[in-house]
Amino acid sequence: MKSESISNLKKLRLEYKWSQTQLAELSGLSLRTIQRIENGEKPSMDSIKALSTLFEIDFIISNNPEQIKEQDKYYKKLKSFYLKTGLFLIVQVIMFMDALKESGSWSSFFVVLIYTSYFLWLSANDTFSISDKIKKLFIDNKFK
Repeated sequence: MKSESISNLKKLRLEYKWSQTQLAELSGLSLRTIQRIENGEKPSMDSIKALSTLFEIDFIISNNPEQIKEQDKYYKKLKSFYLKTGLFLIVQVIMFMDALKESGSWSSFFVVLIYTSYFLWLSANDTFSISDKIKKLFIDNKFK
């Protein structure tokens, strides 16, 4: 994956011919957050993650060891999530093939499906903070 300094966000946005408002909508960040980042303020890790995903680029924040450590921690979690997803798919394919051969194996297939789905959910939640985003969505909808 290509790396880019977060200070080049404006240049990158203009290459895509997006306004700040469009970038905010596409990334899920607020317009004010985009403006702050483009004006040189240090973004949060959540902002970096959202922009990295959108542009498919590893954004380099700075030489701050604390931020580099946090970014490395996130990438380790992401690699772990991808590994678990791959293993989940392999196990499910094997269980499905077994269930096709022996009709009595369908109950085992569904048990393994439920357990692997649960552990995959835990991994996804740990990596992407999904439950926090769901809570925020409910709170935002409740107080509109």
